[in-house]
Amino acid sequence: MQEQDLIQANEALKRSNEALQDLFDNSNDLIFVCALNGKFLFANKVCQKKLGYSASEFQNINVNDLIHPNIKHQTRTNIVRLMRNYSIYKFETALLSKKGKTIYLEGNVSCRFENNKPVAIRGIMYDTT
Repeated sequence: MQEQDLIQANEALKRSNEALQDLFDNSNDLIFVCALNGKFLFANKVCQKKLGYSASEFQNINVNDLIHPNIKHQTRTNIVRLMRNYSIYKFETALLSKKGKTIYLEGNVSCRFENNKPVAIRGIMYDTT
């Protein structure tokens, strides 16, 4: 591949990434990816705003610390089911915002697998509060 072709390919990839980021940031839904240990790997702007944390704060937050105590067991059970490759039609949970407000969520949460091993939990959820 010639240098000009590489430059054009990089520019096309950059535009594609920018379009995806715009889609994530302008969605009305909370979009996130978490490592199996609960550490947020990605949280879109809506997720940040609804939960009251900045992008930099999300780098140090564990989703397990945000799950409402009354629903923690059920949520963890469902996450284990996802990691065993079960599908959950409507994933429901409740998270606590930075200010302690309960936010009820439902939507699609799934597990990402690599070489048949779970590596991350990803979700697109909406606020039903």
